[in-house]
Amino acid sequence: MVFYVRYLKPPTWEKKKKGKDFQYFIYALITITNDLGNEFLAEDATLCHSWVKHPELQMKAQQLDEWEAGSRQLPIFLGPFTANMVGTGEACIKVQVLNIREDRLKVDEAPMVVAGFSAPFDKDNGAPKLVERQFYVGDEPNTRFKIWEETGNSIARHLW
Repeated sequence: MVFYVRYLKPPTWEKKKKGKDFQYFIYALITITNDLGNEFLAEDATLCHSWVKHPELQMKAQQLDEWEAGSRQLPIFLGPFTANMVGTGEACIKVQVLNIREDRLKVDEAPMVVAGFSAPFDKDNGAPKLVERQFYVGDEPNTRFKIWEETGNSIARHLW
């Protein structure tokens, strides 16, 4: 069964005062569920969530978290960042699973957990309620297609 990273709360910048300066954090709430949303990933996994500069998808920062078997959601925090680091450009977050027990994976199958890119957002506006899926086609590493779907906890948002 294939599972998907979903954003229950799309990423936003959170600003916190530290002394005279401000620090910025990226916050999102995710889940890992099947396409209907009725089953959650029921095993431990290491997640990598990355802040990437949009549209080049150049990585700016990354952090690891643990998804525990039986979890329903996981808050994601990245930071702290300075105002200079945040700048004025758009960002997006990529959440992917790094490790799943190897006996669950078979060659030429879809990945066990499909990563999710957030829609672009800036420090003044949170991300729209969308998630982008990227799939590679054939043997060419640069041949990929993208699918956008709505986020949230409803099967109405899923592309059929």
